[in-house]
Amino acid sequence: MSLIASASSVASAMWARASSRRPVEASIHAAPNRFYLEETPGCPLLLRAVLARADRKPGDTVAAMVGPEGGWTDRERAQLIAAAWTPVSLGAQILRTETAAIAAAAVLFQAWS
Repeated sequence: MSLIASASSVASAMWARASSRRPVEASIHAAPNRFYLEETPGCPLLLRAVLARADRKPGDTVAAMVGPEGGWTDRERAQLIAAAWTPVSLGAQILRTETAAIAAAAVLFQAWS
């Protein structure tokens, strides 16, 4: 797993898993607001999911998980759900991993500012 960005209080952690299919490590689940980008139809948009959290406030810690090119395996999805990560989408288009990470960070910064 490689660290993509670490910035201020909004997006304290954003990971890309482009080159690894290893199970998600338990130690990265410390953020109270955890979202993972999902390609499956029906997932709420990231911005809507964030705005729906009435308890969000400046200074919150937020983590966003970006999957590998080709998407998550069923096992990885199950692990993320079991660890209380919220599946969200950036829209109908499927983005490259590095583009999705930047787009998600932009949405999170805007929503928490």
